[in-house]
Amino acid sequence: MPQILLIGSLLLPLTVFAGSASPIPTDNTLPVMRGAGVSLTRGVNRLSEGKARIQITGLLQSHANVAESGDESLTIDGEMHAMSIILDYGWSSRLTLEATAGVNRVTAGGLDQLIDDWHEAFSLPDGDRARLPPDRLRIAYTDGTDEQLIERSKSGFTDLQLGLAYRWLSRRSVNSTVRASVNLPTGDPDRLSGSDDADLSIGVYTEGNSIYGAQAWGWHGSLGLLLIGDDTLFGIETKSSAIFGSAGLHWQAGPRWRWSAQLDMHSALFDSGIEELNRSAWQLALAGEYQWNKRMHTRLFFTEDLSVNRSADFGLGASIVLNY
Repeated sequence: MPQILLIGSLLLPLTVFAGSASPIPTDNTLPVMRGAGVSLTRGVNRLSEGKARIQITGLLQSHANVAESGDESLTIDGEMHAMSIILDYGWSSRLTLEATAGVNRVTAGGLDQLIDDWHEAFSLPDGDRARLPPDRLRIAYTDGTDEQLIERSKSGFTDLQLGLAYRWLSRRSVNSTVRASVNLPTGDPDRLSGSDDADLSIGVYTEGNSIYGAQAWGWHGSLGLLLIGDDTLFGIETKSSAIFGSAGLHWQAGPRWRWSAQLDMHSALFDSGIEELNRSAWQLALAGEYQWNKRMHTRLFFTEDLSVNRSADFGLGASIVLNY
């Protein structure tokens, strides 16, 4: 009997949970790329006309990077604390207006010992942490001529993002959206919270609410192109464009619980001799989500870098979604 109940929970549809294939709202908060226009992972927007949704997400991510090549050297040692608010409004049954605003703070933090213990417990690579003092803030880059340096905490409002999402495919089990957005330079590059120029992005986002008929399982995938407006960020020469994407599996374990595993990536954002800056970043996220009622659900998640020194070494996050 227990085996039958377990198989039933894996395969039978559980209709109480809303948005059973929506992505984990992850982000890569590598401080030197905060103005590049890379935004929170998004999914298909399925709002009805006149309906609205607010999503509030908080992220705490730790970084420990040391790299050099030729005359270039880079040190990123500290934490990024970020909070964002996304407002979506259903303009019609297929078109959604979107706006994202936020604030972040770069600081020394105090997670280094916890992360060291985590890496040791699961035999994960510790990267450059052994080379850096614990709980220190130092973000530095030099190309042999000019030097950028931050050793004191800084905070500021991030760039404002405005977007349109058009749902071109709408079926019972599969939905797809084309999303275009512009990242306006309302942040402050000197505070690692924004850029001096606008960035543009366009992507296709797809979600499915079943896998081979098992409706307790969902999936999502996305792929897009980012056009980077700034020639340099933190003194580092940027590429003109980058590819970004996400893929995930979601299991609705009960009427109100869902568990998710997700892989996020973006191609290199910088044109640099430093290998870590000039290669793609890959990040794993795991999450648990609880549906309180039809209007509200919350999610807790953590992130781990799969490409050392190209994304946050370790991150914790929480989000709340309110539907109106």
